[in-house]
Amino acid sequence: MKFTTAGCATIVGTALLLSGCAVEPTGNQGDATELTIGWLLPQTGPISSLGSPQIAALELAAADVAAAGGANGLEIKWVGGDEAGDPAVAGQAVDRMIAADVSAIIGAGSSSISLSVIDKITGAGILQCSGMNTTPALTGYPDDGLYFRTVPSDVLQGGVLADRILADGGSSVAIIARSDAYATGLADATESSLREAGLTVAERVDYDPAASNFDAEVRRIISSGADSIVLFSFDEGATIIQGLIQGGFGPDVVNLYGTDALPISALASAVDPSNPAVIEGMTFTQASSGEGTSFTQRLLSEYPELPTTAFSPYFYDCAILIALGVEATGSVVPREIADIMIDLTNGEVECATFADCKALLSDGKSIKYVGAAGPLEFDSEGEPTTGLYDILVMDKTGSAPVVDTVRRTIGG
Repeated sequence: MKFTTAGCATIVGTALLLSGCAVEPTGNQGDATELTIGWLLPQTGPISSLGSPQIAALELAAADVAAAGGANGLEIKWVGGDEAGDPAVAGQAVDRMIAADVSAIIGAGSSSISLSVIDKITGAGILQCSGMNTTPALTGYPDDGLYFRTVPSDVLQGGVLADRILADGGSSVAIIARSDAYATGLADATESSLREAGLTVAERVDYDPAASNFDAEVRRIISSGADSIVLFSFDEGATIIQGLIQGGFGPDVVNLYGTDALPISALASAVDPSNPAVIEGMTFTQASSGEGTSFTQRLLSEYPELPTTAFSPYFYDCAILIALGVEATGSVVPREIADIMIDLTNGEVECATFADCKALLSDGKSIKYVGAAGPLEFDSEGEPTTGLYDILVMDKTGSAPVVDTVRRTIGG
């Protein structure tokens, strides 16, 4: 039996949830009357603040597909599951999606969670696409051609960070990173890029994210005497920053950097609720959120309470690409969709919406989908070869506006 939760998303506080929605059976397995897609995204756990924009982006994609007459006439029906920052919980959610006969699973958000479930998903012959997995560990992963990501590997973001530190006058850098696939991969890429740029890596500390405190790690970073500190953390990063400030190594003394896994919009209040300027000047890099683009404007008009739009364009693109695969093949079979995904981003005629791409496909055209996140240009492994990255700088109000967006290309 398949189930649908489409159209029942609601925002509670700052979280967009599907829990509590009416869930109704929609047909027997094997029916080609719907395009059933699962999502495995963070509704709870250490990156739960990023889940609501991801789910909202998928809802917007489903609405766009429906408005254009569906993918081969089929509307998207969602089967949602919480990754929860827990491989066991995520695995159970994937089991439910497999039982629901989904054509694809979008997610997970966390690279570590994707690594824990990718064998289960692709081993079941199901297509997987993530808009947030950035770990280099997934490059070349033996996925039988069924795993895709619309966000580039952190090999690119590491270079963006190194360039920014160099431009800010940094010469000696300390790195502190949670010990997981996401942070370790990004820290490795950044460290390599820093050394290639001629900068000194004065200290690197990889910490247990489940630790009760990070005092020893903070002392090591402070003792390094570095003029720049890069932090690769989830929500626990606020505690680490508190320790750095207490030790006299706040952003008023050293150049302090973070990335998109931190809860950027709420970080200042998490560090010091009474002083929104506490981390003024801290700089962040992130896979571009598309701030100011028509996509982001549409998303926020539909979901004005979203705390962030981080990664939302990339999840939207996962859903649209899968729908275009169904349109192009006339099939909801995962393997048949997967086999055309790369071609859809490398064709002769550019298109930027599902409706426009669908019209071109109906005319027999070879399309190049340029998505909400920009051009994808998948390589033979199903990875984007180009990426846009935002540079954000925290201001005295606790907001971090985008001050620049740069484009980087693998091998470029």
